Amino acid sequence: AELGEGFGSRFYDCTLCAACTEACPSGVKVDALLLEVRKELASQSLLPPALAHLSQTIRDHHNISGEDNALRLIWTENLPQPPTGKGKAQAEVAYFVGCVGSFFPRAYSILQAFVQTLEAGGVEYLLLGGEEWCCGYPLLANGLVEDARQLIEHNVAQILSRGVKRVVLTCPSCYHIWKQTYREIVGEQMAPLDILHATEYLAELLEKGRLPLNEVRKTVVYHD
Repeated sequence: AELGEGFGSRFYDCTLCAACTEACPSGVKVDALLLEVRKELASQSLLPPALAHLSQTIRDHHNISGEDNALRLIWTENLPQPPTGKGKAQAEVAYFVGCVGSFFPRAYSILQAFVQTLEAGGVEYLLLGGEEWCCGYPLLANGLVEDARQLIEHNVAQILSRGVKRVVLTCPSCYHIWKQTYREIVGEQMAPLDILHATEYLAELLEKGRLPLNEVRKTVVYHD
């Protein structure tokens, strides 16, 4: 029987959290199987309409929101002073911001706080700005591997051309795909690169004494 939209949509209800894979007593990698099914569904143009629209938006604009990708650094405009990484051509550290951070104002404070912390630690870093494209995670999750490959190859090429050795990320989805998937797509091109979540990099700076801290008398929650 031919696959239909109603049948196919069921395979996109899953959020790919992998809880079922973790719990499976037989060790079946359910999330990996779902991704393979999605590849087949995508090849037959059976993506649910909303995901098909999102995928086309990413193809056309290189981000998830459909904004002009050249505006990826708009979050820097209301900082007390421009980040030192803005417009820098070469550096060993790159801060890969991600689509949500770049275009959703609710996330701006995360990016602003992070670059200010990098500068307090005397870190020389760069921001890719408009040359940063979507990390590719949404397209991979939709089963569109070849479309995601174009984004991934672009991002890696941009990073390597700037002499970067360490890519630091605050976005959990971007971190996951850079850390777990990019090597599968581009292979040994990733060899020179160290991929770090922002918390890992900040821990390094603290251990090296580059971020002296004062006592803060308040209760805080860290959401991993």
